[in-house]
Amino acid sequence: MEFKGIFWPAVGEVWRGRGVALRVIWLPLLISALTYELYWRLQPDGYGLLPIILDFVVFSWAAVGWHRAALLEERPGPMGTRYRQPVMRYAVGWFMAVLGAMVVTLGVAVLLLWLVGLGKDFLSPVTEPDVFLLEEELSFPFSLLTGPESLLALLPVPWLWIFLFFNFARALPAVAIERDCVWSRAAKSSFRRWFASAAAWSALLWVPVLAAFFVAFVAMNSDGLWEPGQEAVSRWWTSLVDFASSVVYAINVLIGASVLTIAFRRTASFDDGPDEGARL
Repeated sequence: MEFKGIFWPAVGEVWRGRGVALRVIWLPLLISALTYELYWRLQPDGYGLLPIILDFVVFSWAAVGWHRAALLEERPGPMGTRYRQPVMRYAVGWFMAVLGAMVVTLGVAVLLLWLVGLGKDFLSPVTEPDVFLLEEELSFPFSLLTGPESLLALLPVPWLWIFLFFNFARALPAVAIERDCVWSRAAKSSFRRWFASAAAWSALLWVPVLAAFFVAFVAMNSDGLWEPGQEAVSRWWTSLVDFASSVVYAINVLIGASVLTIAFRRTASFDDGPDEGARL
């Protein structure tokens, strides 16, 4: 049977099961938002490694709850799924999928930036080099940024990262329900088509967060929003950005889990018997 698209069916499934979605996501969202807020207040110059690790665990709890509700018709408790055993395995699998996608995407980003810089040197070898804002403070690979054209070259990178993540993470629903499964060879082309579209729509969900970052950046250069002698953006601006990031991330987790659930339901078969999946 031919299926057209996967992102909007996933959004529709989350909306229809919004009661379940709220039960599995509210506590991870609260923990994540409060952790980031507390961390940045205590460690304003930190890199946020501990909150990121915590995010993998708490949002894996939410994703496992969603998968089990969608595929096994299990109703989660008020704190989320009642099954703890698959959560850590899911978090490790999620981390490996993120890491694999990040390595490939980083390589592509470096290549794109190198090609842009090479093209600029070839087309205008005697012109003065561009001065990119904050270039000296940027770390690799962003130290390769040479101007606005570099940012344009990086536009496909978020899509590629999400697309690769979906492909690497397609077995996670099986981890959540603790079942062994196989995929047909014909499913590979469907995965590419579904995940390419879902990655594009998922990337668009981050536009509000990027807008919030932009507003915060503008605020850094606005005297009206500053206290005398202040050297950093007002705390309430960064708190707003942190909370917006947590909300959008939680929405992405739910929709991403639904995307993987639908792909699993459409293509996977169990080694030990017929597919017992059911819709919400």
